[in-house]
Amino acid sequence: GEHLHVDFIPLRGTSIGGNKHIAVFVCEYSGFLVGIPTQSKAEKAMTEVFKDAIGAFTQHSHQVRRVTYDDEPSLTCMQPFLATIGVTAEAVPAGHHESRIERYIQTIRSRKRAILAGLDYELPKELECEAFMWAIKSLNMVSNSQSGDSTPYQLVTGNKPLMPEFSFGEVGIFYMKRQDQPDDRGEWGLIIEHAGNQSIHY
Repeated sequence: GEHLHVDFIPLRGTSIGGNKHIAVFVCEYSGFLVGIPTQSKAEKAMTEVFKDAIGAFTQHSHQVRRVTYDDEPSLTCMQPFLATIGVTAEAVPAGHHESRIERYIQTIRSRKRAILAGLDYELPKELECEAFMWAIKSLNMVSNSQSGDSTPYQLVTGNKPLMPEFSFGEVGIFYMKRQDQPDDRGEWGLIIEHAGNQSIHY
């Protein structure tokens, strides 16, 4: 987590959470990916995005010392904030692109395409953000050229990843308990997120 690289994935439309972009951060050492959906690229919103991304590493006792990004106003405006928390900000020269994060974003896009190819229906465009986030999480669960024999998730958290029981977009009947009803309520839905040993449906 010492050196992070960051760029954006633009969404085709607005997600169910009202987001229009995903800020993607990658750790140079481990290849661990962090995706932060955001409604805006304004400075206030980006400050919260960077806080959350850096927090994903510091909560596991990793210190972020440097962040590299494209020479883009929505990212370069973060330099004063990063300086206040002791993080060095580096923008690549104007007219160039941050090649490391671009390669990872292409991998994320490929993983997302593979996920959607496995569905027997067309995913609603407002769930595109969730498909990207699933792709990001799944890439953290497999080893890569940076992580070696371990997974990026293991290198950052110190734990083995919990593989999801269900696949993204899997359709089924989901039962929920409601305080005002004695019986479980069932409704059709599809899996859009996994968190620990729980799956979240839409």
